[in-house]
Amino acid sequence: MLDIRVVGADDLTGVAGVLIDSWRAAYRDIVPAELLTSQTVEGRRAHLERKLREGIARRTMLVAYDGSEAVGTIWVGPEQGADRDTLVGEVYAIYVVEREWHAGVGKALMERGIAELRNNGFTSAVLWVLHNNEMAQRFYERNGWRRTSAIKLEEWGTFQLQELRYVFSPL
Repeated sequence: MLDIRVVGADDLTGVAGVLIDSWRAAYRDIVPAELLTSQTVEGRRAHLERKLREGIARRTMLVAYDGSEAVGTIWVGPEQGADRDTLVGEVYAIYVVEREWHAGVGKALMERGIAELRNNGFTSAVLWVLHNNEMAQRFYERNGWRRTSAIKLEEWGTFQLQELRYVFSPL
């Protein structure tokens, strides 16, 4: 049975493992290998600790467990950027370990993330996805997201990756 809950300090190693597994599987043919192999559980855990300490209002980090094992995560909150509308939320990240792809974990996390945004007063939401991550794009579109014409370049270390904007409205 899947258990989805707010991330606490005890969950950070499990969430870091989810991120590493999911990144390496989902992005293996999309981003340079050195970007994937440079990821460590310790580094990701430290990043997650910083995010929890920031405590931004209306930001929620959730983790999905199958038994005692973390198998997915979603982070939601206010849209990032200087010109954001406070009624627009954002899905910052959603990741599921590879062996749980197509098992309903992502859908359950997305539904819970959307509910969290709605409960925090947001009326619509956005997310960004790598332009060549077709599997993720199909997932979002099946779950009610619409692609817009907006594109941005994201700096990931020494690499630049193109991302596409999706919207979900109304929540």
